[in-house]
Amino acid sequence: PGVYENLDIRGNVTINASNVTLRNFKVTKAGGFSAIVVSSGVNNIKFEDCEINGEFRHQFGIWVYSSNTQVTVRRCEIYNLG
Repeated sequence: PGVYENLDIRGNVTINASNVTLRNFKVTKAGGFSAIVVSSGVNNIKFEDCEINGEFRHQFGIWVYSSNTQVTVRRCEIYNLG
């Protein structure tokens, strides 16, 4: 849990805990089917002021495993998915 800011992430991100905020970050060079995966059973996840460049390597920018998970996405640019 916590707030993580000002990150340049090169690879995949998996959120396994509740009450996580990622703010002012960029994701590139991710593999697999999604750049960011939110595991089931976690809640109160926030992504703010971000850029996710899929580089045509995966299908989804953010994948949430459970429909009951609370995820908020604000001011994020998600592009080059394929």
